Amino acid sequence: MSSSEALRTARIAAAPAAGAAPLDLAAEPAALSDSLFTHPAYRRAHGIAPSLVFTEAGRTALFSDRSGAPTYLGRLDRLTPADIDTLAARVFAETDAPAVVFEDIVLEAAGPAATRFRQMRYRYQANWRRAVGPGEKYLPAKKASDVRRRLRRFREEFGDPDGVRLSFGRTRPGDVAAVTRYNRIKVETSGHRHHADAAAEAALERLAGEIGYSCLLHAGNELIGGTIILVAGQEAYFSLIGYDLHHARVAPGFQVYLHAVQEVEKLGCRNANFLWGDGEWKVGLGAAREQLTTVIVRRGPIALFSPAHWRAAGPYLVRHVKAHLKPVARRLGLWSGPS
Repeated sequence: MSSSEALRTARIAAAPAAGAAPLDLAAEPAALSDSLFTHPAYRRAHGIAPSLVFTEAGRTALFSDRSGAPTYLGRLDRLTPADIDTLAARVFAETDAPAVVFEDIVLEAAGPAATRFRQMRYRYQANWRRAVGPGEKYLPAKKASDVRRRLRRFREEFGDPDGVRLSFGRTRPGDVAAVTRYNRIKVETSGHRHHADAAAEAALERLAGEIGYSCLLHAGNELIGGTIILVAGQEAYFSLIGYDLHHARVAPGFQVYLHAVQEVEKLGCRNANFLWGDGEWKVGLGAAREQLTTVIVRRGPIALFSPAHWRAAGPYLVRHVKAHLKPVARRLGLWSGPS
């Protein structure tokens, strides 16, 4: 390993509490701001304190100890098994950890299959992603025409064309809470449990206050639909969407999506990420499903006897098993929940 490949190793102090002054980012590579999950704002919002950061073969890698083992913070990154092996070797050289976690990465098959360390792979969710840019069609022509027709008719029925408005701008206090409320109602009305608790909502509020944009649909003073988009580098992350079910015929979800994706294109974004959860509506947006893999790398066979290894691997193993049992349970009529 040359000195240029191993640019530096640094220990980073604990993340400041919410509301504290932003970290001094002068010592951090600017590339960390190009991805949501390594972005300083994301780490501040979620109280994530990286314990190890280094540059290896041109890739800056951050790890935290939040799962009981060094955990790679670059979720959604595209890595080959060889990349993972190289990064894990560096972590093992720097620490005495029995295992390293690479959570929710896009595992690419390029390169040699053989690796120095044993890699256990768990698959339980996917990211949905589509291109953004000039010439892109964000909805099929027939669907886009229908969405515009619904909005035009609603404006006519409302009586005040200027009273029905779509807006796009930096997220303001209260936007996340308002959209979350509609999102929760929709999920619970369909018979499912809403998984975002007060802490998750507060973290998104903090994060959106730094790198978030809101696309909102109002009828008069009433909010009837909205989406919260986080922007990091050239990536847009549609993190939350919700709308008033009483106005479903206006297709508020499609209205805010279509307006928002055109606006993030103007911001210079080149990809839109719709994150976890499978749904036909994501297919309708032209998004492609990217299977995510969580890889647990063991230092050696002795790691299997380490409680720290199982504390790190256990939750992912459970999610992997549940994800593979759900289709069977659905076929048997024992499960009707989301994928």
